Amino acid sequence: MKNKIIFDSCLMLMLAFVLSSCAVVPQPIPQSALAEFSSAISTAAENNTAAYAVIEKVHQEVELMKAVADFDGKGFKPDSMTQFFDSQALKVRKQVLDGLALYAEKISEIAGGKELEEFDAETKKLGSSLQELNDGLLKSSFFRNSPIESSHVRIFTTAVNAIGRWIIEYKKDKTVKESIISMNGNIGEICRLFIQDFGNPPDGLHKNPGGLRAQQWNQYDELMMLQDRFVGDNRGKLDPVSKKAEIEKLAVLPRKQKEADAVLADIQGSFKKIQEIHAALAKESVGGKQDYDKMLKKLVAEGKRISKFFKSVKE
Repeated sequence: MKNKIIFDSCLMLMLAFVLSSCAVVPQPIPQSALAEFSSAISTAAENNTAAYAVIEKVHQEVELMKAVADFDGKGFKPDSMTQFFDSQALKVRKQVLDGLALYAEKISEIAGGKELEEFDAETKKLGSSLQELNDGLLKSSFFRNSPIESSHVRIFTTAVNAIGRWIIEYKKDKTVKESIISMNGNIGEICRLFIQDFGNPPDGLHKNPGGLRAQQWNQYDELMMLQDRFVGDNRGKLDPVSKKAEIEKLAVLPRKQKEADAVLADIQGSFKKIQEIHAALAKESVGGKQDYDKMLKKLVAEGKRISKFFKSVKE
């Protein structure tokens, strides 16, 4: 009986050892994946900036057409030409995008074994600027024309401040996985900030239209109305060739409107993918195997395609 007890005890110990050795041990996240993620976020940030320029360009076309329509009755008034984005709105958006891109870049560098005693002065300057952003600045920059609850603004501000704090308080002994796990919620909220910033167009297919997609959609509607008015007001003054050219300008606007919105929707979708990939990296950091490779490849390919579109628009 005594021997049986000893045998059973040994057997239990052996089973415990085998089971413990089979337990999931978190493996290092490949540096190549983090480098690819960092590159994809940088591309998304560049595409965002290009999108802002295109939205502003369409707005300026509307302003010009208004000036043309009103010229005979009111003359030209320089003060009537307005900008859609003020300098603060663009500056704050750029700060947040730069912070997101910098976070991903530094995580990749640390994973690659780069010794970083602390971040340089320029990097810390960005961190400080992110920490200084408050609810009022964020609301006036992102949601000037959109209703939003103050509690939601506070969540977004907290996430942005957290990236600034991570940059300033970076500790050499903190691992990549620790950073990814601790920052996951904040990265998710920053992605949600940009998703909400783009909003939905008033195309009859989406609920609660608003944000930049609604702004751009409405600008095209107004541009069509003004161009139609221009052709109508000048139908007796335009020669056949000029009249055809002006009607052609009007005819392509509905297609341009849909194409422009599709690009904004794709950029908006990029932030959803960034959010999902970072969440997958956080889960893998605690031992849960995640298949983020396909998501990464899709994000990279999408970013390149959008960049190509903006280059073609410039040409």
